[in-house]
Amino acid sequence: MKKIIDFIKYYREQRLRERCVKYALKSCKGTEKSIGTEATLLYNFFKAESKNLTALM
Repeated sequence: MKKIIDFIKYYREQRLRERCVKYALKSCKGTEKSIGTEATLLYNFFKAESKNLTALM
């Protein structure tokens, strides 16, 4: 059971990282911003938001 839960957590983290890179590519288009930095900022923002939402429930 623990392996299944770990796999689901890993899969969700991977999808979140992919979405962050996708959004960072869109937001950095035509600017001099670093895609890696923007993706990291988005990832940290989404992680903080998800923690806040679970704390409210």
